[in-house]
Amino acid sequence: VVEQASFEIPGRAETRREGTYRIAFVSDFDLLGPPGRFERRVRDRVNALQPDLVAIGGDIFGGDGGPPPEATVAKVREWLAGFQARGGAVIAWGEQESAWPELARRALPPNVREIDGACEVVAAGEARLRICGPNGLLAPLDVQPQNGGALRASWGRTLTVARYTGPGAEGWTGTDATVSFRFHSIDDGPGLALLERAGAPGYRLRVEPRQLRWEVVTPPGADYSGRTRDAGGRLEPGRRYRARVRVEPAAAGTVVRSRIWPADAPEPAGWPIEFVDTAPGRPAAGSVAIVAGGGWTGSNWTVFDAVEVRDLAGSLLLAEEFDDAERVKRTWDRPGSATADFDATVVVGHNPIELFGLPTDTPTAIDLYLAGHTHGGQIRLPFFGPLHLDDGWPRNWSEGMVRLAHGSTWLYVTRGVGSSKVPVRFLCPPEITDLTIYVRWRPPR
Repeated sequence: VVEQASFEIPGRAETRREGTYRIAFVSDFDLLGPPGRFERRVRDRVNALQPDLVAIGGDIFGGDGGPPPEATVAKVREWLAGFQARGGAVIAWGEQESAWPELARRALPPNVREIDGACEVVAAGEARLRICGPNGLLAPLDVQPQNGGALRASWGRTLTVARYTGPGAEGWTGTDATVSFRFHSIDDGPGLALLERAGAPGYRLRVEPRQLRWEVVTPPGADYSGRTRDAGGRLEPGRRYRARVRVEPAAAGTVVRSRIWPADAPEPAGWPIEFVDTAPGRPAAGSVAIVAGGGWTGSNWTVFDAVEVRDLAGSLLLAEEFDDAERVKRTWDRPGSATADFDATVVVGHNPIELFGLPTDTPTAIDLYLAGHTHGGQIRLPFFGPLHLDDGWPRNWSEGMVRLAHGSTWLYVTRGVGSSKVPVRFLCPPEITDLTIYVRWRPPR
C-alpha cells in the first residue's frame, strides 16, 4: 500500500523562503535471502513516485542466524542500485545493520548514502531542508568569549563535530593535540578528533555516554588492532579534564594513542588507548576537531576551554582558547551552529524508542522524525489495533503520524515492508510512504 502523508513545517529563515520536498520512505524489508520479485516490485513502485529522495529506515536484512552470506550482500547491492530519485537514497542503521556495519556498508551502491551519523542540507524550492540520521543531528555550538573564552555545545541527541579549517589544517599528518573540557551530565559525550576532513571522519576519541569511559571511534573502513578503550577511572560530570590524542604515521600503519586525566592532576605516563590502523584508505592528513555527543535527558552541555595542536617534533601548530567569536567563526567549521543555513529538520531513523526520553517541556531542533521497526504490529485486530508491541510501547506509536508532547516535533512510523519472526500480516499491509513536506515561512514575531 502506498500511504500518502503530508507535513507542513514553519520555516526558520528571517526572510521568506518556501518550498516543497517529497520523500519516499520504506523500512524493514527483513530479507532472509536475496531480494525477490516482491522486493523488486516495491522498488518499482517507489521509483514510479518520482520522489526527491528515497529514505530507507533500516533492517534491510532480517533473521537472527548471523550475518548474511556475501552472495546475498552482492544481490542486495544490485537491487538497491535500482532505486531512483533526484537526490538519490539515504539509509539509517537498524538493528541488523548495527550488528554488521562493515558488511552492511558493502551492500550500499554509490546512490545509497549512510545517513545514521551524518547530516546534509537539500534544496526544497527556495527553502533549505536538513536531512539527518539519529546520530547526525547537530547541536548548537555557541562561542562564549567571556570568562576567558569557551566553546559550548548545548543539549541534544548529537554527534556534533566542530572542525578547525584555518591555515595549514588540511596538511597536518603526524599530529599531537590536547583539549581541555568539562561536561554537565553523563548523557554528554565530549571528545577530540584528529585528521578530520569534510566528509571523511578522522580518529575520534570521546567519552562514552553513561559508561563514563574514554573510547575511540574509528573512521569507516578502518582496519585496526590494539586497545581502543580506556575503561579506567570514572569521569565526573562538572569536573575539568584534559585529553591528549597523538596520531603518528608509520610503515606498518597509522598509530593512534590517547589518554585522559583530571586537569588539576599531572599528566600520567603511558597510553591506555593505543592501536594501529593498517587499512590502505586510512586518513593521511587533516584537521583537529572537537566532538560533542549527548542524549535527550537533562539540560546537557559540554564546554571546551582550549585546544592545542603540535607536530610530532613539538612545534606549535594551533593554540585556540575560543576567546574571539569572530575569529572562531572564520576558522572553525561549526555545522551545528545557530547560523547554520536551513529552515527545517527531518531525521531518518529506525526505532521510535530513540524519542522516548525526548523532553516534554523543551522544543527540539527536530521537526519530523521518520521511523519503522514496529511493522505496525504486523497483526492488527479491529477496534484493538496491534496484537503485540514491545513492552512499554505507546500503542499510538505503532504506525502513522504522532504529535509529541512538547508540540514542536512530529513522529511518523511506517508499517514497513517485510515481516519479522513470523511471515504473517493481518489488517496491516506492507507500506510505502509517499511523504510531501511543505516548508511555509512565518514572519518573526
